[in-house]
Amino acid sequence: MNLVEEFREKVDRVRGLLQREALAGVLLKRQANFSWITCGGHNNVAMASDMASASVLLTPSRAILIASNIERGRLIDEELRDIQGELEVEEYAWHQKSDFEAANALMQTKKWGSDVPCRSARTIGAPLTAIRTPLHPNEIVRYRALGRDVATVLDQTSRDLKPGLTEQEIAGRVACGLLARGVTPAVVLVAADERIRKYRHPVPKNGKAKKRVLIVVNAKRHGLYAAATRTVCFGKPPAALVKLHEACCRIEAAGMAAAAPDAPMGRVLQAMLARYQSEGFPEEWRLHHQGGPIGYDGRDFLLTVTGLKTPIQESQAFALNPSITGAKSEDTFLAQPKGPEILTASSGWPMITCETPRGVIERPAMLVL
Repeated sequence: MNLVEEFREKVDRVRGLLQREALAGVLLKRQANFSWITCGGHNNVAMASDMASASVLLTPSRAILIASNIERGRLIDEELRDIQGELEVEEYAWHQKSDFEAANALMQTKKWGSDVPCRSARTIGAPLTAIRTPLHPNEIVRYRALGRDVATVLDQTSRDLKPGLTEQEIAGRVACGLLARGVTPAVVLVAADERIRKYRHPVPKNGKAKKRVLIVVNAKRHGLYAAATRTVCFGKPPAALVKLHEACCRIEAAGMAAAAPDAPMGRVLQAMLARYQSEGFPEEWRLHHQGGPIGYDGRDFLLTVTGLKTPIQESQAFALNPSITGAKSEDTFLAQPKGPEILTASSGWPMITCETPRGVIERPAMLVL
């Protein structure tokens, strides 16, 4: 895996952006953009922070790592080893200045941008997100490995569930499984029984599971995020619940089928809303977002407009998450010419066959233990 070639291609994208935006440089301080430009470098010290512990400043002729004396050694030794020859290093004493002050000194009086608000720079957000697509072949390799690990953790955790476990205990098992594989859990939601119907975002509590459990995960490695949801039942579920879950699966499959390379982005949401209608739940989409493109953020943006003309790119990643009160379906996939490549596909899981205009797409059924 040639990371130098990947890095250089991404630097070229940024320099094209600098030219279009008439900027002399841009500071990449968000974790998402730092991981992207450094080909998967992990730079989170505080797991819950969007801000990286160091930055990369790119100009038309220079690529500079800006880091305090606390971070420089670790980053060079462990995160940037394969591309360190491509980077100049601007180190500063942690108690004397910040990344922003170092960047400002380097840029002097020139017009520059930053991916986070900075008094002396213009904030550049959406344009940077846009150039992270398409995925480089190396990123696709990393994404496939991440998807397999997320699916494995969900599968193993789900099969080991028993009535009496608390939502927090289940969430702990998921988080431990992910961390053991070098995957950072960004979101772990768990709902048992009636909380599945009551809340779309069930932060785990200490209630014990009796009849069923819903687990939602969004986790990252090398900066890339993968999201998935699974439902587990202890004993045969009611027919009404099966109907709801299968409807969610068909709605998700409709969106997956619509996510074809070169198709307008809005067509995905349009297909999902049409399926909500035909399934007999025309208003349920209003109760929770439907997901959207994913990559170096939990979602690059949410699909909210059916008329969005932005073309879908080949191998662009998506995570759609239709829900009907009491049920949900979600996986991460790549938009490919022959149909969705599901990255978080479960192994040996019961599946539901969904007919779509692009052929059959299988979605995970509820696992019955």
